[in-house]
Amino acid sequence: MFFIRKIILTLRSFYRYEYMKIKSTLFISTLLCISCFISCIQDEAPNAEADIHTCFVPDLSDEYRSGGKTIPLSLGAHLVNIWVKPNMFDKLPDEIQLTPEFTLTDGATIYPYSGTTLTFKKSEQYEQTYTVTAEDGKHLKDYVVKISPQAEFLVGEDNTRYFSFEYYDDSEKFHTLYDIFDGEVDKSWTSANGGFSVVHGAAPAEEYPTYCTENGYKGRGVKVTTCYVGKLGEWSKMPIAAGNFFIGTFEKDQAMKAPLQSTKFGIRVMQKPTHIDFWYKFHREPKYTDEKLNVLPDMIEYPDVYAVFFKPKKDKLGNDIPLDGSNILTADNIVLLAKLNYDDVIVEEGDIETAEYHHMDIPFTPQNGLEVDEDILNDGGYYLTIVFTSSYKGDLFYGAIGSCMYIDELTVHFEPKTNSEE
Repeated sequence: MFFIRKIILTLRSFYRYEYMKIKSTLFISTLLCISCFISCIQDEAPNAEADIHTCFVPDLSDEYRSGGKTIPLSLGAHLVNIWVKPNMFDKLPDEIQLTPEFTLTDGATIYPYSGTTLTFKKSEQYEQTYTVTAEDGKHLKDYVVKISPQAEFLVGEDNTRYFSFEYYDDSEKFHTLYDIFDGEVDKSWTSANGGFSVVHGAAPAEEYPTYCTENGYKGRGVKVTTCYVGKLGEWSKMPIAAGNFFIGTFEKDQAMKAPLQSTKFGIRVMQKPTHIDFWYKFHREPKYTDEKLNVLPDMIEYPDVYAVFFKPKKDKLGNDIPLDGSNILTADNIVLLAKLNYDDVIVEEGDIETAEYHHMDIPFTPQNGLEVDEDILNDGGYYLTIVFTSSYKGDLFYGAIGSCMYIDELTVHFEPKTNSEE
């Protein structure tokens, strides 16, 4: 009996000890967790970002200014352009005083300080350099704030603009085409190749939707092809990428989230366009599908070509709003439109590489009951874009994979420039 009682007392002592040990361990662990949580709050690392979000320039005369007083910056930008009307840049004084004000990343500082009046000199390309220091004091970023002429669609003395499509940059594996005008590089043309590269970054340049081909009408030209994106594209109901080539910009980061809004069309133009002409050839594949790759037997593929002359609307900051993929053919501020008639398209049934090129001429016609205001035109108040694509419904992800169009020797024709000062 004594032996049994001893065993019971021993077990009771053991369990009491273990229970207190566990309880103590849980209590200490809880204190440690709370301590770590409080420590994390108290010792949160200072912000390491050193970004300018906006630049406000209140004191540039409206005589020169193009756009609003507040300039928003995209993430990663290192250049702040204070835009001046193209026809007014050469009229700027040799020295001009401005007082830029900035909004920055939380905790960051800038030097020269926000709100400091500085002299922008023509002899220094109207530039000032600012340094933004992050809250942590370690990360710095230099920004150039510069008075710049607004980009303009350049026109020759004969009132035409000719594009040969001979030049390209392949530093990003795919081809980025550009033009040379009066000895200067013109990068007003772009494509959505950057979006395709997200999924097919390792693909050779010739497998991208937009490609500078050696098989042009004269020398090189542009080839746009409707390509299969892959399983990721199927999953997101964006299974195809129609080859496109246009005047404007492409926002790669928006391509998956808002594909139609990722294309921004247009560049400022100072003359009224009358028509465009170019050389082309087109091959159509028979299997036409929708955004789920369902075959649509009653649909056939066509390329599309259009040029849009429009008067941009303004955002709340007074900056011009370009047209995008959601409204490029439907916006109520389109003034003139030159659009391909699908019935005029000649389709190559055989080998597209050896097929002959065909000439196409498309006139501009008035839209929305609007007329061109000469004063607004002379002030740089209109935009122009030109778009080529291998699938006329490619923006909806409808098309025939493998269909392609070759384009070369584009000429844009304009009325003679008027002088508002006469």
